Amino acid sequence: MKKKSLILTNIKNLKTNEDIEYFSLGKWVEDKNLERCKHPIMKEVNSTDLKKIEKKTTIFYEYFLEKLSVSLNKIHHINKSKKEWELVIGNWLRLFIEIILARIHLLSRLNLNNYNEVHITEYEHLKPYNFISFNRAEFSRLVENSIGWNQYIFSKIVRYYKNKNSSKFITTHHKRQIEKKSRYKKISYLSDNLRKYLFKLSSYFASCFAIERRVIFSFSWLSIINIIRLSIKIGKVPIIYFQEENRVSIKRVNRKLRKKLFEDNFNDINTIKDQKILLTYLVTEQLPMCYLENWNFLKDELKVKKIPLAKLILAGNGSDNDDVFRLFISNNYKNLKYIIFQHGGVYGLSPTGYKGEFYEHRVADKWISWGWEKNNFKNVIPGFNLKNLNRKKIFDKKAKDILLPLPYFSNSPTRIASSEINQTLDSIFEIINNLKEGIGQHVKLRAFPDQRNKMLINSMVNKNYVSQEANFYDSLKVSRLHLSIVNATTYLESLNLNFPTIILFEKKHLYIRKSVYRDFLKLKEVGIFYENSDDLIAFINNNYFSIEKWWNSKKLQKVK
Repeated sequence: MKKKSLILTNIKNLKTNEDIEYFSLGKWVEDKNLERCKHPIMKEVNSTDLKKIEKKTTIFYEYFLEKLSVSLNKIHHINKSKKEWELVIGNWLRLFIEIILARIHLLSRLNLNNYNEVHITEYEHLKPYNFISFNRAEFSRLVENSIGWNQYIFSKIVRYYKNKNSSKFITTHHKRQIEKKSRYKKISYLSDNLRKYLFKLSSYFASCFAIERRVIFSFSWLSIINIIRLSIKIGKVPIIYFQEENRVSIKRVNRKLRKKLFEDNFNDINTIKDQKILLTYLVTEQLPMCYLENWNFLKDELKVKKIPLAKLILAGNGSDNDDVFRLFISNNYKNLKYIIFQHGGVYGLSPTGYKGEFYEHRVADKWISWGWEKNNFKNVIPGFNLKNLNRKKIFDKKAKDILLPLPYFSNSPTRIASSEINQTLDSIFEIINNLKEGIGQHVKLRAFPDQRNKMLINSMVNKNYVSQEANFYDSLKVSRLHLSIVNATTYLESLNLNFPTIILFEKKHLYIRKSVYRDFLKLKEVGIFYENSDDLIAFINNNYFSIEKWWNSKKLQKVK
């Protein structure tokens, strides 16, 4: 029997042995050597795992939020409340804890004891401060696409649990790679210059009115016309703010300050066990610089922005990548009402508190859902899908496309149950190849709307199978059917537009909240929801040319 070797670092200089089977986890291991490696067999994620991780995440979040609030007040000589600090750092903190626990869980699913040897990065010679982000936006990029950061973190985790495993650990010494820092942005219909002009113009106009008359709109997906219509409806003067990635300072990491952050505020480390010890070291090491060394720079950036004061903020999300705007909200939290509108499909459906849902429900005064309530959160108020405001319902009888939106793909896992691009595309083309002649050729894949994913799909998939329309709505206009394979926004939007939609969540990947499962069973009864690809393929083959008749049946329309 061959020995098994798990690769968690670059394998460029690895001398392979024919008597050893090599396994790797993905692209953050040297790409050109992946052909030598197999993808390891892992234990499936189940709902019990997700609940345990969610419980741990919440406990750790509360613990570190309390500690960091006290610590940062002391360091910066200020007196922000825990809630005000949560508005600033909570978004990053929740994501960070989830990312680390996801990687710990991934390694536990692998069961390192099944491998005779594990290759890891020798991180002692590396400067860990090279992997510290400037802000929340850069942290997201490190997590998703940085080879160096992921190798460093995985090796740190493996070393921590080293004594609990019988595998032989082999360290690889190599120089830190210089990685090109990408600034991929979500595709927008407005240019940067036009966005800046609209913000300045609306700010100047709103400054002529009392603060009580002003409202700040912060939406990436709501049109200017709809913002103006909403402003008129609520009788407020709009300040149109566009979220953006913040500039970074060249100030270096202060090692003494981070050491002090750990020693002064986490001095009960001896009373903490297991994962919290590892997280304590990593939180103080990985805290983005804008919350620590570059705090004054962040405050200066807020001054430069010149955001007018208002009594009301209406937002389309939790300002994930805009630390400046979150600081503005934190500074004025006691004197304004902060309302966030639902903007995605994972909210209310995921069996665990998706990071955006978790953070936004805690910080918003009101959170407007797409029609659902949440236990223990009185601020979650049933509303409507603001995204489809004033959009016409569409269906072209002559359209032929079957639109299939793809999930977001990153080089490394960003969630407990992440999508892997090769496995996803293999499953999709298995469906396409089993559709009847004259049907499969009309399937169009739509990449997640950011430049990196769009380039990735265009490079991997024949252009005849790729939707080239500017946005999801335009793609629907040239389609007769929407096929959704991911728990995301798109199928909720198309259902809201009364557009023919079918959903495939294969049972082994079915991670939806118990409270909504009955609704999905109703969708299953009328042919909208499927739990296996065979039934879905049979439905499309039998109904493709009569989709409109099926969709307009009284029973379906009532359930939908």
